[in-house]
Amino acid sequence: MPYVFTEVNKMLEKVTNVIYPIIMNSLKNPYLIAGAVVLTLLAFAFYWYEWRPTQIKKHCYYVSAELKDNLLPTADLQSPDSFSLSNKSARDNYNSCLNANGL
Repeated sequence: MPYVFTEVNKMLEKVTNVIYPIIMNSLKNPYLIAGAVVLTLLAFAFYWYEWRPTQIKKHCYYVSAELKDNLLPTADLQSPDSFSLSNKSARDNYNSCLNANGL
């Protein structure tokens, strides 16, 4: 076995010998387990209801703005009708992106 792997195994053994008793003693405390479960559930709820929708909305905004810029040149936006059509198209793209991403 090469020298590097032997040293890595020795370091892992030292870390395991230190961390394993700490974890096993912590698992005997039911309040610590309950706290870890509650913390995990809160973290998941924050991700699912706050972080994920914000990132999806941000992504969909950029996608719809990019499609709007690419589909309609700025010269066509001189009349009010083409401007409202452009906004409707961007809004439709945004809503379809939200639906595609589960919002």
